Amino acid sequence: MPHLWLGPDRSTLDTVGEWFTLVTPDPAPWERQATAPGPPVHVEPLPEEHLDLCGLGPHGALLVRPDGHIAARWPDGPPDDRVLRQALSAVNRPGSG
Repeated sequence: MPHLWLGPDRSTLDTVGEWFTLVTPDPAPWERQATAPGPPVHVEPLPEEHLDLCGLGPHGALLVRPDGHIAARWPDGPPDDRVLRQALSAVNRPGSG
């Protein structure tokens, strides 16, 4: 994930830790999926000025692994209510990283 400022004193580097991070300009449709059982996911709002750089539309999202690498990208928003958990299952299985 590139270093981007998310607010006056917060950048994308501050969002990575022992969890997955979902960076999106439109957190609402993603938050319900992020609270489902499974690995912890923090949802971080992405300022609109970074959409082109991240290859996202106004409802898209990036799933960032704990090591800061982008694990998945949804340019236009969640295609269904299971997409985030399916991606987490794929990147979290043994031998996938």
